[in-house]
Formats: sequence, structure tokens, C-alpha cells
Amino acid sequence: MDNAAGAAPAPIRPDPGPAVKFPTLIRGDARIGIYGGMFDPIHLGHMAVAREALSELWLEHLFFIPAFQAPLRSTPAGAPAEDRLELVRRAVAEANNPKMQVLDLEVRSGRVCYTVDTVRQLQAVWPRARMVLVMGSDQFAHLAQWVEPQALAKMVEFAVFDRPGLAPSAPPPALLRVLQLRRLSIVQHPANATEIRRRLKAGRKVDEWLPRSVAVGIEEKKLYR
Repeated sequence: MDNAAGAAPAPIRPDPGPAVKFPTLIRGDARIGIYGGMFDPIHLGHMAVAREALSELWLEHLFFIPAFQAPLRSTPAGAPAEDRLELVRRAVAEANNPKMQVLDLEVRSGRVCYTVDTVRQLQAVWPRARMVLVMGSDQFAHLAQWVEPQALAKMVEFAVFDRPGLAPSAPPPALLRVLQLRRLSIVQHPANATEIRRRLKAGRKVDEWLPRSVAVGIEEKKLYR
């Protein structure tokens, strides 16, 4: 899930791809957290954010939505989308929290997806639900460059957590009148996906930064080598 369209003309939206099975046992007016990203790979920092978001935001559900490809990422993902999706499923299963679930709609599409379109898909399923978009301050800093930021700001509440080494991002001035913003007080975990990939490529262990099932999955498939 992501992100910005840059200064390019408005994109032509692709069709949503293969049919997605959505969870059914969800109350219509539930508070639903949306936590998207590349998860390349998912690590203990991501899981810490998910736990704190559920607690601080009084969410009844939190959906991890791995991206097939981030629109502005200039380098390819370190692992194929299906493998990253499987690692996210392992991490969520290991967390053993029924409020955490994984949606594969963006990976199944096989295309770049824009957050506003993903939220619209979710709203079509749960039109009365209150959607909360969980993201880091690095993503929030570029919100004005996203596809249809005004429309997105009217559909969701933003819950932003700070990233190490980055100052808190101010809301884009053009969105101040419609933006609903919450700052998450999350103690930063040292895990970092870029550093994890670098260490794995160098043959170094990073088990202390990964859920155990994720570390096992990476080793089984020889990912990030």
C-alpha cells in the first residue's frame, strides 16, 4: 500500500484484480486499523506498532495489508510479494491476537495500488466502519504528494508514529481543514528492514529483530541472500 504519485499526471487506476475474500465476522460500525507497507521483511518493530495502535486507538480490528510494490520505491523489493505476504501471515499467526488480520488484496492485484483505492475497497465492504490509517512519520511527510489526498483525508483518521532520526512531520497545510490526526506514543524498536536485508545478504543473523516464525521462513526459502 502506498503512497505518492509524485508530480506525474493522475494515474489510470487498474482493475482490482482477482476477487478478495474479506473477513465476515466484523461489526458494521467497527473501528478498523489499516497498516500497509512493503513489510520487506516484517519485523518486531512492525508488530510493536500494531500492538500499540490496537491499544491506543481502541481498534476492534487491525489489518496488515502488504503492498505488491510501493509507487515511489526506486529499487525492487528484497523478496517477492507472495513471500513477503507469507511472512506477514506467519508473524500475525505467531502474535496470536484475534484482532490482527492480514488482507492480501494489494498483493493479489499484482500491481501498484494507491491507498485511496484500497480504502474505497474496504469501505465498499464495511460502509459504516471508522477507518484509521496507521503510518510512520516518514510516509506522513509526503502525504500531500499521494493520489487524491483530500479524498483520503475525508475517509480516514491518520494515526502517525515517529521514526528514529526523523522530526515529527507537520500536516500538509492544504489538508488541515479535513485532516483527522492522532500521534501515537510508541517506544521505537531498533529493528529496521533496510538493515535486516543488509545483514541477511552479508550472511549475518538478525533473529533478535524478527518474529521466530519469520526468521524460520526466511531461512527455509533462503530469502534476502
